[in-house]
Amino acid sequence: MAASTAYSTVVDNAMKSPAPAKIGDHTVQHELERLVGNGVISKRQKAYLGDGFVSKSILFDEKNDLFVGLPDQFALISEGARYRRGMTTVAMVITQQQWEELCNLESTELDEDRRNFLVRIQDATMVRILELEVQAGVKEAGKASRARPTIHSLAGRLLKVREGWKKQGMADLDVENKIHLHAVGFRKGQQNAVFRSARMRSTYCWFTE
Repeated sequence: MAASTAYSTVVDNAMKSPAPAKIGDHTVQHELERLVGNGVISKRQKAYLGDGFVSKSILFDEKNDLFVGLPDQFALISEGARYRRGMTTVAMVITQQQWEELCNLESTELDEDRRNFLVRIQDATMVRILELEVQAGVKEAGKASRARPTIHSLAGRLLKVREGWKKQGMADLDVENKIHLHAVGFRKGQQNAVFRSARMRSTYCWFTE
């Protein structure tokens, strides 16, 4: 039962987030600071019983057993779907090297270098969503965006990107697969297969410990 106890500890500790800000003020940097400062990502990496590093999908997929959970301000007003869309966009820009660094960062007070690291991810997210908007025909190329780097705003923008792709003739499944491919590097069906494989290894470990 050691593995089960470890996961319970992860969930309990993850909920100790800072006092909630207004939902419209909750930026990508703010959320990454919550996930890193509270050790949410690193604890899930330790609880992960698969090979290598846990999938970035823990940032947005509630079907993943190690989903990071909602910050208070999103949970309190039932904005879970919006949070997951916003964090899907963030996952798109986090490189494998950056993800490994995030997974290895222990719960700690964030220094200036670490904060700058998270700001770079936020800036890259804003560049990526604008690129997707141009691809989907939502915005004209070369037009700047005045949108704020909030999870709430990103969620709305990704929804418009999805609608834009559908207007271009893409089927719903193709749109979902394209988003997952951008976010985690493989299609949604492949992702489910990986989860099943990891859960099987996890169950095997529980029974053999």
